[in-house]
Amino acid sequence: MMTGPPLANVDVAHRQSSTVTVRVAGEIDGSNIAEVEDLVARAAAGSTQLVLDLSLLEYMDSQALRWLVQLVDGSPQALTVVATPTSFAGRVLTLSGLTELLGVVASSPMNEPSSDARD
Repeated sequence: MMTGPPLANVDVAHRQSSTVTVRVAGEIDGSNIAEVEDLVARAAAGSTQLVLDLSLLEYMDSQALRWLVQLVDGSPQALTVVATPTSFAGRVLTLSGLTELLGVVASSPMNEPSSDARD
């Protein structure tokens, strides 16, 4: 069976003190939600603030929305979701009425990379 590139790319975009910024790009759907959840949880382990940057998402389905709501309710970290109003995620979160619940902001509060940031 032939497999293609992963639908979603999850990486630590910035880490400073107890705050971690995790960028998710590509697509989140039922076929990869468990993997995305796991990768984000591992990246956020040990932090007290999770900034989840969804600005580069090209697609997200109801499974992604469910996961985001669960993050608000069950994550040990305080959550900030980054999604510009014109991005795919920003439009979906606005249409679904979740921007206020998720604390969506248009840009990351951690714009300047720190000296200990890793790519």
